[in-house]
Amino acid sequence: MKCFLDRDGIFNYDDGYVGTIERFRWYENIFIILSILKSKGCSSFIVITNQSGIGRGYYSEDSFVKLSKWMCDVVEQKVGIKLKIVYCPHKPEDNCKCRKPKTGMFEHFIIDQTDIMIGDKSTDMLAAKKAGIKNRWLISTVETKYYSEKFASHDELIQMLELW
Repeated sequence: MKCFLDRDGIFNYDDGYVGTIERFRWYENIFIILSILKSKGCSSFIVITNQSGIGRGYYSEDSFVKLSKWMCDVVEQKVGIKLKIVYCPHKPEDNCKCRKPKTGMFEHFIIDQTDIMIGDKSTDMLAAKKAGIKNRWLISTVETKYYSEKFASHDELIQMLELW
């Protein structure tokens, strides 16, 4: 079972165009979520993230890569999980095939019926649905579409995972 996760809004607070370590603020409960998923048999953890801040010039690709490496190191240190990060650096108007809600970032993986996508926006859920991911878990208080399960908070997802 693979777990695909969006970054902004799931791993960290979505403060808009977070491309440096200095601007990154963890959702501390993400470590609990990852630990539970690991204990339930998740073998791969893949971050699938739109990063148009690169294409817009708000931060460099080097800054993003440095942040991503740091993020992976922290997750590995705290919960023993190696993250893989796949990102789209393009602006929406570039109309690339990798930017969610398109499925380009998922095309690197063989999707099976046990895989999970955790995101906070309808674009995450739609991309996952189009990629064939059955378990699409939305963490949001905003009503949207395309999810299979919806949670108002990280805490609510943790409660479900503890019973799962």
